[in-house]
Amino acid sequence: MERLFAGVLAPMRFPLQVAIDAVAWFAALYLAALLRYEFKFEEVNFAGVLLVGVLAAVAQMVIGSLIGLYIHRWRYGTFGEIAGLARTLVPVGGVVVLANRFLLGHRLPVSATAIALGLAAIAMAAARFGWRLLLDRYHHTAGAEAEPVIIYGAGSGGEQVIRSMMQPGSPYRPVALIDDDRDLRNLRIGDAWSPGGSRS
Repeated sequence: MERLFAGVLAPMRFPLQVAIDAVAWFAALYLAALLRYEFKFEEVNFAGVLLVGVLAAVAQMVIGSLIGLYIHRWRYGTFGEIAGLARTLVPVGGVVVLANRFLLGHRLPVSATAIALGLAAIAMAAARFGWRLLLDRYHHTAGAEAEPVIIYGAGSGGEQVIRSMMQPGSPYRPVALIDDDRDLRNLRIGDAWSPGGSRS
């Protein structure tokens, strides 16, 4: 798993990201058309799905690159990147809806293209969170031999310390949190967990 992630997935992150987002658009358009026609497969214009899907994929890649989605402006799967994804999808969705209606001969119902925007957004966000979970698991596995440590302080400072220890190559592995703030009881940051306050 480590060899697969480090040797293949990590270096190919951005081409894979573009490809996953393109597939999300094709799948979303097809599913939205099926929903629009109440799952009557014969009613769906498959050629129209392909044509609009190509347009959506190209618009996603171009606008996403301009906004910073595919040039490592944000860490993968973070809220900053999800916000960038939202800023990308709004103009891409507008291009898809308007181009389908006025430039491509109304290949798909307008409602289907609008629904597809929401479905594509869910799929793309899910893919990013999934990648983030895979990344965190890889870092956890890679640091299994690191020295376990207990962090005192579960606030923003403690979180920053834990995040730095979770980076590849760190000699330390946070396993527990101690804090006297009972509001932070049961807080978990990565693999570090706070069982409760340090004062009775």
